[in-house]
Amino acid sequence: MTGYLAVTDERTLTSAGVAVVAKDFVPWDEYAPPSAPLAQAPTAPTINLWTYGDSWTGPKIGYATVAWPAATRDLLFLGTLTNRGQAGSRIQNIAVHAQAPTGAPWTPGTKGIVAVGGLLNQQVEGDTAANRDTAYASLRALTARLSSGVIREDTDPAFTFNGTWDTFTDPMASGGTARSVNPTLAADATHTATVTVNVPAGVNYLQLIGMADTVGKGATFTLHDGADVEVARQRTDAHSVPTLSQGIGEGARAPVVMRVPGTAGGTFTLKVTTPSGYAGAVLGYVDCLITLADEPPLVVLLKPVHVTHPSYQKEALETYLRSLPETMASEFPNVVTVDPNLGFDNVAMLGPDLLHPFDNGHLHVATAVRDAVNATAIRRALIQQTPGLVA
Repeated sequence: MTGYLAVTDERTLTSAGVAVVAKDFVPWDEYAPPSAPLAQAPTAPTINLWTYGDSWTGPKIGYATVAWPAATRDLLFLGTLTNRGQAGSRIQNIAVHAQAPTGAPWTPGTKGIVAVGGLLNQQVEGDTAANRDTAYASLRALTARLSSGVIREDTDPAFTFNGTWDTFTDPMASGGTARSVNPTLAADATHTATVTVNVPAGVNYLQLIGMADTVGKGATFTLHDGADVEVARQRTDAHSVPTLSQGIGEGARAPVVMRVPGTAGGTFTLKVTTPSGYAGAVLGYVDCLITLADEPPLVVLLKPVHVTHPSYQKEALETYLRSLPETMASEFPNVVTVDPNLGFDNVAMLGPDLLHPFDNGHLHVATAVRDAVNATAIRRALIQQTPGLVA
């Protein structure tokens, strides 16, 4: 008789662009001569894993020997792991790290799986509107970047700057530069500056930059269509980046994105208005245009784990931060959310500092990521194979 013989080597099978673990099978014929070689099944393409995050991600992993990114790679039988974790990071630090030329910038059009765990340290800050807004804006900008197919910097011909603008060199900006409203005009309450943006077809986001300590003083950006009708509005206000001793973290700027309505593309006008009577420094930055990929990578967003360290006991803020991955998933269809809190044992899995996990805690997180990725792969495969079935 003939059939299929499972081989011991486990590989990664792609289904709808997402990894799901399965065994390889090779054809087997019991009547074949003993010397006949087994026919090898086709090798599935390798899927790689990228991770961004805080000290739970690495490289400083406290009391563990293996952090959850490496454990996730092994559990899903993935290819190369590129771990871009930074100890001490807030989500705005991670967003900057993923775009800055001196950080670990994400390459548009990359395929694979990218997992982000970096909302935990937001609780060190106060439960303020500015902190919540910064977390939301930074995670949204980061998710757009990780989902990108093309990123056009402010120097690209897609942008035409009308009026008086300065080129702002900043190692934390996308591409290292951004354009800003000339500060000498800031005291003029009627001052406006415009940017003509040629937007390609598809899903697009304009990335702006917000400043620290500018509550009520940030510039207002309004996007107008060809008929000069306002179609979107975004304020750059109080989006701050805490300084880090590791990596690039100096300065006080964080990204914020404005979605361009529709998917047809076209020419839009971006208008910048400064607040009345404020004669401060530069108020408005235009950074880049992000076009999402037709086939983006799977972006896995981890909800923060509840820890027992005294500095992290802000229940209302923690609840809000746990909601942010779901908010991103409602906007970006390639986002999968993971809640490692389910079954996490603070007594058995957290180290003596009540903040960093033991190996069993990291394995718990990795298992949650694996299960979410596999469930997504199976669901997408079923959708592709079942006409009329929706996600």
